[in-house]
Amino acid sequence: MHFLIDEDMLRWLPPVSESELERRVHAIKPVMKFKQVNNEWKAGLKGTLYYILEHGPNEGFMHTAAPIHEATDLVQIGDVQVFHRYKVINWFDPSLVEILAQIPQTLAILAAAFEVIYFPRGHRDFEEQVEFLNQGYHQAFIRLYGHKR
Repeated sequence: MHFLIDEDMLRWLPPVSESELERRVHAIKPVMKFKQVNNEWKAGLKGTLYYILEHGPNEGFMHTAAPIHEATDLVQIGDVQVFHRYKVINWFDPSLVEILAQIPQTLAILAAAFEVIYFPRGHRDFEEQVEFLNQGYHQAFIRLYGHKR
């Protein structure tokens, strides 16, 4: 499997082998919070945690996410800062592999899922991220989950 990661990002990411990235793609699934409003699913930071529809590892997943089933089997294990090379400054849509490559190995071994808990959404967020934006990146935070025992 071939993974696409921005070449500039590779210079400051901890090295992750192709085989480890492939393991992470199969083992660590994206989750998002959803709630039903007028018989429609709405994604947001409030709601119930769901596994989402699978995407290719090199594709964005944030804006096309659809809930598959409730993620009742997870327990929080930690939060991690990540970066996303943006194409359009006000469009945060990282690929799965872009996120997975930035998880520290000590947490990646335990992780079963991740949720994007913070990403830039408006002018205030962009003003706070000028340092990163000037370098072509969005700063975000993900929450990692492991399986309940």
